[in-house]
Amino acid sequence: MSNHNLLVPYFRLEDSLCRRFLELATDPRDFEGLKLLFPFVREMPEYIGPGIRDIVSRVFVGAPRQAVGQPLLALLDHPLLRLAKELYPNRAVECQTMLGFLREELRARGVTSENECPTSELELGDWIAAGMNYGRKVQAKHPEILENIFAGYGEKRLEEGIDVVRQVVAAAGGTNPDQLLGPLKRWQQSVYGWLEPDFYGEELARVVYFSDFAVWIPWVCDMTISPNLKGNL
Repeated sequence: MSNHNLLVPYFRLEDSLCRRFLELATDPRDFEGLKLLFPFVREMPEYIGPGIRDIVSRVFVGAPRQAVGQPLLALLDHPLLRLAKELYPNRAVECQTMLGFLREELRARGVTSENECPTSELELGDWIAAGMNYGRKVQAKHPEILENIFAGYGEKRLEEGIDVVRQVVAAAGGTNPDQLLGPLKRWQQSVYGWLEPDFYGEELARVVYFSDFAVWIPWVCDMTISPNLKGNL
């Protein structure tokens, strides 16, 4: 048996990440560096399943795999957007809807660096208010998007999610952003296991979690919801 045949199983060519990584190594200028990295690449999990719920952990685990073969502009996304993408596995319409909101808010707030993002207590209230306004806008102008998002959950998961939204709003005594902050923190702790962030990545994750939740509030609670969507509720 040739040395080539002995090495084929090691290279794991059936794994798309390993295959793309080895394709990069065909350039002699990059070969030595990529050769050193490959043993680590081949041990990365092919799929980050639902067992890792916190999006910060998902980004840390999956970042090397996601980066291989990506264009430079995609790698320069603000980390808030990279975190948000991890919140919606296999839910492309909801993901793009939320990314549209987050990009819009980053521009409106003048964020120009990945090392900056409004995450203070006061600014969290602004994110919640903006999320609810965005949810109302989507509901009014693009009801077909809501129908698509709702359908993607299935009846049982959708009902469970709606119940959670209603519970948080009831605990806040309404939809005032400042009053929602405390119940949202308790909800976050119950789901993700932490109350206050310990580092910047968790500050950003909290913005994603609260913004996502806020967008859903008018979809669930507003009386102006369309009859077609009420059928899904």
